[in-house]
Amino acid sequence: MLPIRLIPFTALLLSTSALAAGETELRLNEPLEGQLGLKDQQLSNGEFADFYDIDLRTGQTLKLEMRSTGGNLDPYLALIAPSGEQTDNEDWEDSSDLARIDWTAAESGAWRIIATSDNNAEYGPYTLLLSESTPIEESPALGPAPGEGAFQEWTGRLEKGDSLLNSGEFADYFDLEGVQGEQWILDLRSTDFDPYLGVKLPSDDPLHNDDFEGDRNRSLIRFVLPETGAYRVQVTSYQAKEDGSYHLSLTRGEPQGDSENAPEVSSNSFSGSLGEGDDTLSGGEWFETHSFQGLPGQRVQVEMTGEFDTYLILSGPQDFKIENDDGPEGSEHSVLESVL
Repeated sequence: MLPIRLIPFTALLLSTSALAAGETELRLNEPLEGQLGLKDQQLSNGEFADFYDIDLRTGQTLKLEMRSTGGNLDPYLALIAPSGEQTDNEDWEDSSDLARIDWTAAESGAWRIIATSDNNAEYGPYTLLLSESTPIEESPALGPAPGEGAFQEWTGRLEKGDSLLNSGEFADYFDLEGVQGEQWILDLRSTDFDPYLGVKLPSDDPLHNDDFEGDRNRSLIRFVLPETGAYRVQVTSYQAKEDGSYHLSLTRGEPQGDSENAPEVSSNSFSGSLGEGDDTLSGGEWFETHSFQGLPGQRVQVEMTGEFDTYLILSGPQDFKIENDDGPEGSEHSVLESVL
């Protein structure tokens, strides 16, 4: 899970005077070594902080990384746009030694970078690296052919001019080839909007994920390819008219054994009717339950359509629970996807 902490601009900074000028010049693609300690400025909660300014132009796609190189430092990054909009990150991909932000500059001007720590008792050396990435173009051949690389990553942006779903969400599409039996992990992240990830199989069967493990900044689909052919990846948002930058990665696992014996996708379907006589929730909504046996690591998808505003809840052992109201097809469609 990718922990994202959003802190109001006025609460994060000690004072506007602390922002007079960047302390050291930060250049693109040149690692910079820094040190958090007693000589640094402090934020309102007491954390030591270094400040860096860099001029960017609209449309630049960038990656910013802060990595601890000693001491007891848990890196924390804050990025402030010329307009004052703020983005934060700590523990990129659960690493306590790395903070990272991927974004596309939505405005030109001076952007401020704050390199700090998770709490005020931490200090030590770090490296900071700002690099440019290549934006994703619409419908490229996404990723290598099987065997050419196990991991690929891209950055892109949802915005006006993209494909538009019937329900009003912007969408980018990417086509890629897969081999039956390969294991794929598609991981979509954004701090600008609530990301929604979809995959259409060669057979036209869809897979979807909204909030992976309840994280509103991340969608993830992990599955074994049931067939060889063309797969279409859809990057969109949970709600209409949401826009902003995103980061997409694809991890490919080699086919396991004979591809003809690769695991297949199984499914079950039910029809029902909600109304008088059903159990009710505390708010008065009627509900029905359907149960199944699951295994750790198993990927499941639950999809519901109805003649009303549908709502799905998936619960399980150890207080596991996720919910979905409106899927990509509107209020009469709900979709849940999770790895158990």
